[in-house]
Amino acid sequence: MDRYAFPGEDTDVHRHIVESALDYAIFTTDLDGTVTTWSAGAKNLFGYSPDEMIGQNSAIIFSFEDQLAGVPLKERRVALSEGRARRSGVTNELHIIEGIKAIKATRGNVRIIDRAKLEEIAAGSYGIPEREYERLIGLPIRRSANRKV
Repeated sequence: MDRYAFPGEDTDVHRHIVESALDYAIFTTDLDGTVTTWSAGAKNLFGYSPDEMIGQNSAIIFSFEDQLAGVPLKERRVALSEGRARRSGVTNELHIIEGIKAIKATRGNVRIIDRAKLEEIAAGSYGIPEREYERLIGLPIRRSANRKV
């Protein structure tokens, strides 16, 4: 069996693991919530590059409503006590769909990037709510002119 050649130091091994986890937003903050590291996965999922995020307050990844409700502070408390945190309201499924670049979710907004990919994932169930809406209301759902179909 072939063995992958890891870098020599433990910190290099950890850095390699973090940077190869493209479907997970892994980042660190100081005690005030200022972003100190920002992984490739965080860039993929949130859309901000390390240059844009490092030095910024991590609260900007939360929706306005979550910021008003104090969610960033609550998440920091969880991170301090448990050593990890998850952005509230974001499910594993949403992370997976973001990871395959079918949607983009930032600051409480979800934007469809590849509708065909979403339809493929849904395996025939995609569009059922839209058709039911149109049947019940009698009006088609307005669709964005610039989206991929």
